Amino acid sequence: MTLQEFINQWNGKKLDYDNYAGNQCVDLTKKWLSGLGYSVTGAWGNAKDWDKNGNREGLTWIANTPSGIPKEGDIMVFGGGSYGHVDIFISGDINSFKAFDQNYPNGKLEPCGIFTHKYTGNLYVKGWLRPDKYNPAPTVDPKDTRIIELEAQVIDFQAREDDAKRKLEACEKQTNVTIVRMQTDIDNLNSDKKSLEANLEAIRSSLESSKQENNQLEDTNIQLSSKNSTLRKNIIELEKKLLECEKKVVVKSFWQSILDFLKGVK
Repeated sequence: MTLQEFINQWNGKKLDYDNYAGNQCVDLTKKWLSGLGYSVTGAWGNAKDWDKNGNREGLTWIANTPSGIPKEGDIMVFGGGSYGHVDIFISGDINSFKAFDQNYPNGKLEPCGIFTHKYTGNLYVKGWLRPDKYNPAPTVDPKDTRIIELEAQVIDFQAREDDAKRKLEACEKQTNVTIVRMQTDIDNLNSDKKSLEANLEAIRSSLESSKQENNQLEDTNIQLSSKNSTLRKNIIELEKKLLECEKKVVVKSFWQSILDFLKGVK
């Protein structure tokens, strides 16, 4: 059983392990040791005496020092007060720590709970009993944890960078292909443009030739119209002359007839 599992089982509850004097702090630590496989029968005395009475096989007593830091699962032994106090160390440093307690902080049979403690005060830490049978997961230094997190981030960023590079390369290849296709299309359009311009120039030239021919035709038509007008005038004059001639012929013929008649009378 891990300490966290033990806490989850008893947090907020009252535990009277030895059925004596209600739920005392020693009932919690006895239950913890019992769960680890230790025998907790016999006299253990008040909590403040556990530095002597608890120093049994498989339990190592470690006196408190300014630089000493307990480990998860250690039983903290407090002096002070009439009976002292014991609890189970969770985590901490040389200044303070969190522990799993019962009958704390007022000694009025409070249920199990997690509290923060100092090493000094009315209740002061004499030391702690270390259960050799409990091997908690190694404590990771926060700095090491941060380093691990940063290394993981670096790996993640590297993976993202590699993925971005692959995508960029693929994009560049696709872009190059697209550029080549676009250049080909542009060349084709330019070629079509030149052909259209040539055709347009040919059409313009043809139109110019047509205009010139049309102008020539118009000039010819004007000339013909002028000649036609002149011819009409000439015809009219000729018709007049012809009419005069005809009149003269008729008169001459008339007088000739008269002369012929007169000649016959003689």
